[in-house]
Amino acid sequence: MGINVDKVRQAFNSGNWAEIGVSKVFDEAIQKGELLSTTINKSGSVLEDTTNKINNLTSIMQSKQNSFETLFNVNNAIKFAATVGQIGSIMTSITNLGNIIKNEDLSASEKLAKVLTNIGFLLPMIINTSKNISSLLGITNALTQRRLFLEQKISKEKERQALLDKKAEIAEKAKVL
Repeated sequence: MGINVDKVRQAFNSGNWAEIGVSKVFDEAIQKGELLSTTINKSGSVLEDTTNKINNLTSIMQSKQNSFETLFNVNNAIKFAATVGQIGSIMTSITNLGNIIKNEDLSASEKLAKVLTNIGFLLPMIINTSKNISSLLGITNALTQRRLFLEQKISKEKERQALLDKKAEIAEKAKVL
């Protein structure tokens, strides 16, 4: 049962002073109730706007993560192919070292010159390949950490969204009351 505002006003107009004090209280309550209703309506629209912004932000974050991962995967594939090629070149150079040493047609000084030349080309390839392997492993770790970070942010945004949805639900129930 609600308050009959007309009856309260009639009591006020008839001069019934006992009811006048009650009337003032009821008038204040009605004004505050209307103010509360207005505030809840405004909060609902702000909440809806915030929800839309969070949804857009979450979508942008997921899109950025997908773009980053695609670019990263292409870069990694190229680095991996280059590293495999370098490993093949290293294996060929090591085989050539063995062939140079086994070649009996070459003099000791020729063998030494060819071995040193071959090692001169081999060492930079080994160093570069080891750097690439380290880089691939480091990039993989960095991507894993980045993915975990973004997943945590998305999870937090979803939790926040759930709270905002709950607040909106409560605001809707308050409107009914």
